[in-house]
Formats: sequence, C-alpha cells, structure tokens
Amino acid sequence: MKSYLGLVSEYAKVHSKKNRLTVVCIAISVMLVVAVFGMADMSVKAQINENIRQKGNYHAVIAGITDSTAGQIAGRSDVKVAGWVGMAEDTVFQGKKLRIQGGEQDIANQMNLVVSGGAYPASEREALLDRPALEQFGLSIGDTIKIALSDERKREYKITGTYNDFSSLKGTDSHGLYLSTEGIRTLPSEKRNIIIFSLKAA
Repeated sequence: MKSYLGLVSEYAKVHSKKNRLTVVCIAISVMLVVAVFGMADMSVKAQINENIRQKGNYHAVIAGITDSTAGQIAGRSDVKVAGWVGMAEDTVFQGKKLRIQGGEQDIANQMNLVVSGGAYPASEREALLDRPALEQFGLSIGDTIKIALSDERKREYKITGTYNDFSSLKGTDSHGLYLSTEGIRTLPSEKRNIIIFSLKAA
C-alpha cells in the first residue's frame, strides 16, 4: 500500500456485505424520494384538472370595463379567446332554483359549458337549459320556458339547446338557464358583467 487511498480497496474487501447494504439503502432512499415527488406532482395535476372541470379553463376575470376596453383585451396577440359573461339574480321555476347566466359561446366553451344537443342561443329570447332540467320539467328542445325575474315581469325563452349538468348545480339541487350575450344584457336584474379571457400558450 503506497497511499492512504489503498485503504479504500482493503476496507471494501473486508466489509463487502456492509457496502452492499449501504448501496441498497441509498437506492431505496432515492426510489422513495422519486415516488414521493411523483405522487405530489400527480396530486397537483389532479387538483388543477378538477378545478378546470368545475370552474372552467381561463386565466383572468375582469369586471367593470367598457365594451371598448374589452375589445382591446380581446385584440391582443397573446389572448387566445375572450368574451363577456353576465349573471342575473336567481329565480324559481316549478319549485326549483334556477340560475340565470349568459355570454358568448367561445367563453362558455372555456367554462366547460358545451352544447350537447340543439344549438347555442342566437337571440335575446333564446336559451340553453341543462339536461336534467329538461327531464325533470318535461321540456324538450324547441319548447318555451316562462320565468319570473326580480322586476316581477315574466319572460319567455325558447329552448334552443341543452348542456350536461355541472357538479355545482347538482350540489345545490338547482338548474341553469344560459342566455346569449344580448339576452343577459336585457335583464334589469343583471348584477355582474365581466370579461373572461384565456392566454395563448407560451
């Protein structure tokens, strides 16, 4: 042995079993760390996907702006899609709570409201109604629904299409009437008019 480094090989020969155990322990530790971080990553992705499923896939919500400002936002090169969404006060139809919303079709799609039958409303007196509501109320696409709003006036809408139920509607035992942008803006009880937009991927 010409140097202290020679002790390494001698030690390895004498303690070969101990060395193998050390290597195995290190390998197991590395695998555990990888597994923990892998599970954490899966959990984060699952939470993101669930949030998108429940609330939609968009980046920002802006309230209290003019049509001109909204047009400038929509015209930006880094904006993928932008549009108006409005909400009116809830009402009751045949003893069930009815949420009233409306907006542009592109934004409705971003919020996971996809027409599963019929067509998206094109005029202010057309609307979508969730599928469970059609079944519960005995309505069909092409029928009309008459609802009373906060101004105590009744409005009649033609059902042009339907969409699948949301978990938020199921959780509150309520239904959803979705109007066109023109339809939601004509309601006197409109309480929120916002623009939602999604950015392009970098």
